[in-house]
Amino acid sequence: MNLENLHVDTLVIGGGIAGMQAALDLADQGVKVALVEREPSIGGKMITLSKVFPTLDCCSCITTPKMSAVAHHPNIQLFTYCDLQSVEETGSVFRAAVVQKPRYVDTRKCTGCRECEYACPITVPSLFDRGLGAYRAIRVPFSTAVPQKAVLDMDNCILCGKCETVCPANAVDFTQQPEPFEIETISIIAASGFELTPLGAKKEYGSGKLRNVIDPLMMERLLAPTGPYGRVLAACGEEARARRVLEEAYTLLMERANKIGDEALRRSFLENVPAHREVMRAWEANLCEDKSAGA
Repeated sequence: MNLENLHVDTLVIGGGIAGMQAALDLADQGVKVALVEREPSIGGKMITLSKVFPTLDCCSCITTPKMSAVAHHPNIQLFTYCDLQSVEETGSVFRAAVVQKPRYVDTRKCTGCRECEYACPITVPSLFDRGLGAYRAIRVPFSTAVPQKAVLDMDNCILCGKCETVCPANAVDFTQQPEPFEIETISIIAASGFELTPLGAKKEYGSGKLRNVIDPLMMERLLAPTGPYGRVLAACGEEARARRVLEEAYTLLMERANKIGDEALRRSFLENVPAHREVMRAWEANLCEDKSAGA
């Protein structure tokens, strides 16, 4: 994919909630905007959270519509998985040097079907889940990612070729290289977000050596409906107790379900009540872990 240099009215750096809102506000007024995000998807930290103060609204419900609006707005050009190298001021304009990092997936062909992800044999810690969960070396970043395009982690890829073989769109491309391009603009909005202070920098919190001390974004992932572990929490070293709690919850749930004579109502009882659905998913994940350990 050859990227050409372009000219826009405003360059927005960062695709988190602030960058997306700024881009949408300007684009709605007819301003031509380029939004550059370093991650494979826009959404930033906001999309990883559970709920927001003070209304306790669902973060995904707030953020996902804005992500979609950015991707489909005629006045916004979206560039994900890009690094901003430099910005130079020349007269009344700025020239930003940007590098498109290789996804090793042709985004024009990729349909987001995840067949590559299902076939990949390599599991790596999930950055989206702050290392609490895991995903494949090639994957769509998360369920509501924008764009819904796969990205390959070449640092962990073993080049087995399984993803390339199963891809129905022939989108996997191991030969992709970084592509530099330039954006010329008359104004820049920096909305590059934040990073947490590392736990290792806080000796009063154990300097990162205490496994039961987690950072706020880890807690948000544990609380989020889309988070790891099916929202069954356990401190490190208490996995057995957590399993007992899960087993008791599953047993009680099934006892109640078995009292329902009508099969359709029974299925609805298990699948359509959020709390019941989470217990079922956690139990299925627990069984998968047992099988993996046995293998």
